[in-house]
Amino acid sequence: REQGFGFDMYQILPTSGATDFEFIAVPSWAVPASETGPLNLLVVSNYLSASVAGSLASEAVVWRHSRSAWNPLLRSRAGAFNLWQTIPTIGANGLRSFVVPYQGVAAGQLLMLGIASRQSGEMDYEPASELWAFVDGAFVPWQQFDNIYGVTGMTALTEGQEVHIVVSVACDALCQSFAAANSNSTQRRRALLATGPSPITTSTVLQWDQRFGQLVF
Repeated sequence: REQGFGFDMYQILPTSGATDFEFIAVPSWAVPASETGPLNLLVVSNYLSASVAGSLASEAVVWRHSRSAWNPLLRSRAGAFNLWQTIPTIGANGLRSFVVPYQGVAAGQLLMLGIASRQSGEMDYEPASELWAFVDGAFVPWQQFDNIYGVTGMTALTEGQEVHIVVSVACDALCQSFAAANSNSTQRRRALLATGPSPITTSTVLQWDQRFGQLVF
């Protein structure tokens, strides 16, 4: 928190190789009826497992800020972040929240959270980045990008009803060839690289399709 001429420590949050933080002021139309007042969330992506050495199977942790909660560090009701939800991830490298139009829900729009997954191990770039939708007070899985590897971040571009997502990719074609040759590669990825569509190995732009409720190339 800001105090005087700088920032004082407000709260300590447990992390495990934290790679990104995303603050989300949930729009009023997305706040569940059971909640009173604003719903402000802080999402933290963790690159490393908190319990298994060397593993990148971790979690993106969602914290809810309660304005009048007891803060043990400040020893007052100055507010605090409390655990709201955990989202399983693998090698999470970045977060981005954005709103998309979608007629499949009463509000006519959805609050989305994009999770960029870079890799699941040394030279193993298979993990798919994901899109999660905020529904009834929690993020639920919405879409997985099986064919985009080595994602390091996402940026949302909105103009009117048009929404585009710029996906930053760090794994080029050479990196993919090494990944495919790695003995730890799964049969699924081997088959994809051998016979399926070419994996996306450069940064690209996805567009939100309102009719199908998906991001498409």
